[in-house]
Amino acid sequence: MQNVGALQSGLLNLGNSLSGVYNTGLAIPAHVSGIGNVGSDLAGLFRGATGPVSFNVGLANDGFGNVGFGNVGLGNIGSGNVGNFNVGSGNIGNYNVGPGNLGNYNIGLANLGHYSIGFGNAGDFNVGFANAGNNNFGLANTGSNNFGIGLTGDGQVGFGGLNSGSGNIGLFNSGSGNIGLFNSGTANFGIGNAGSYNTGIGNAGGTNTGLFNAGLVNTGIGNTGNYNSGGFNAGSTNTGSFNPGDYNTGGLNLGNYNTGYLNPGNYNTGVANTGNVNTGAFISGNYSNGLFARGEHQGVTNLSYSIKVSPFPAHAVVDIPVHIPFTGEIGPITLNEFTIDSLPLEVFLPFAPFYILYDFGPVTVDATTYDPIILDFLWENTYHYDIGPRIFGPYEIPIVNFSGTASETRPPAPRLASSTPAKAAHRASSTPVPAAYRALSTSAPTILASLTPALRTLGARASSTTARCSRA
Repeated sequence: MQNVGALQSGLLNLGNSLSGVYNTGLAIPAHVSGIGNVGSDLAGLFRGATGPVSFNVGLANDGFGNVGFGNVGLGNIGSGNVGNFNVGSGNIGNYNVGPGNLGNYNIGLANLGHYSIGFGNAGDFNVGFANAGNNNFGLANTGSNNFGIGLTGDGQVGFGGLNSGSGNIGLFNSGSGNIGLFNSGTANFGIGNAGSYNTGIGNAGGTNTGLFNAGLVNTGIGNTGNYNSGGFNAGSTNTGSFNPGDYNTGGLNLGNYNTGYLNPGNYNTGVANTGNVNTGAFISGNYSNGLFARGEHQGVTNLSYSIKVSPFPAHAVVDIPVHIPFTGEIGPITLNEFTIDSLPLEVFLPFAPFYILYDFGPVTVDATTYDPIILDFLWENTYHYDIGPRIFGPYEIPIVNFSGTASETRPPAPRLASSTPAKAAHRASSTPVPAAYRALSTSAPTILASLTPALRTLGARASSTTARCSRA
């Protein structure tokens, strides 16, 4: 015990290459193994740099003394709590007992405020259910210092309506536009919601769908962050459960932008990666693939495959036949009976000493009906287009392009001497190296511009066009 030097074993040793309990190494590397060691190159339990040790029980806890999953803070018991000394799940704040509380020192469910006891209270120092205000005792009171049920105002005692506030449908709602039971806030649908625009039970935040969400725009259960889909996420924009970090897909991720589970690092895909930008499991390095990698760029493979298309001509002849029949009829046409009034005539003859008077009319024309005019003709034509020829290519189509670098912990292999000059790194051709994703050498506007003269000179070969108009 309490040995000083190298190659020691036991308790409380100081030196290098130690094994045992509570050993401290000062040299770098110190090569210490056992339990509760401080130094570098440690192996065992509770190893870390000099300083207090974080004791959490559970997974993905960020802080000290937490029991559960995905807690951020100190002394929390439950899951998805953000704060200190909360008992429950999905709480934001300190010293809360129950799920979904947003504030401090609350006892109950989905209380929005401080020092409230009950269910769905929005305010401070409330005792009861769905009170919107401060210092209320009872159910669904709107205001402050009220004692009773459904009271609106301040300092009221007694019984008001089954709902207080405005535009509520249900029982014991306070606030505005709520539908359900014990809702306080605005435009909630469900039971015991204390925020705004929530759908579900016991949501203290805003625009949540689910149960006991204290954040904003969450879908699920007990989310204290924002924009999450899942359960008990203390971070934001996660898809999954128990994520203290942000932008994760999976569960129990302490870092950010991870896909998988139990990743303390960032931008990882897999399980329990402490480094960054890894794909695999239990990787402590960065930019690595595989399992248990400790260095940089481990397990990276170069793989590429592409299809090359040589230049080729293209010529198109297009015939578009048009065959549109038109049929119909006009009529029948009916002329109703009409009368032409009488027309008096006075005729003077120069060789006669008198006038001739004659009254012409009236004339009545009987009603007449004409048979329908039948329309039956065909628009039939064939349009001929001759496009090209055009030369397309060459093209290179990448199918697989996965590149990486060799391991930094492995020395490069020696190069054998040769009298042959060294070739290019990847291809021995005078053709320039193509881009990773090479587009067509001829752009769409260029192709259209080249086709415009051809389209202008297109000929149209008309076939027989018939038109017939018959009358019954």
